[in-house]
Amino acid sequence: TPTPFFGLPGNPVAKIVTFLIIVRPALLRLTGADAAPPRRFPVTADFHLARKAGKREFLRCTLHDTGERGPRARRFERGGSGVLSSVADSEGLLEIGEDVAGIETGQLLRFIPFSSLGL
Repeated sequence: TPTPFFGLPGNPVAKIVTFLIIVRPALLRLTGADAAPPRRFPVTADFHLARKAGKREFLRCTLHDTGERGPRARRFERGGSGVLSSVADSEGLLEIGEDVAGIETGQLLRFIPFSSLGL
C-alpha cells in the first residue's frame, strides 16, 4: 500500500500554515476522523497591501470591533515566514485568493479563526 508523504516548507510560519491548511485535514481524513472545512467568515480589511495576483496567500491577523459593519482585520505587520510571533500574536488567517491583485482598506476578506484549524 502507498504511504502518504507530506513535504513542508522550511520557514517556520510557512510550515505552520501549510500544516494547518493542507496536512492536518489530510491526516484527519486518513484516520477516519471528521475533516470538515475550517469556518470562514467575512471581515473588513483595516489595512492596504500591494500584491501581485496569481497565488493564494494566508496572512496572519487580529480582529477588532469598531462597532460599525462588524469586525475589522489588522494584518500582522512583521509578517515574514520566519517570524513565529506573527502566529502567536494573531487570531487567525486572512485567505487572499489568487485573483486578488491588491487589498484596500474597507475591502471584504475571508477570515479563518485559528480555533477552526485545531489551535
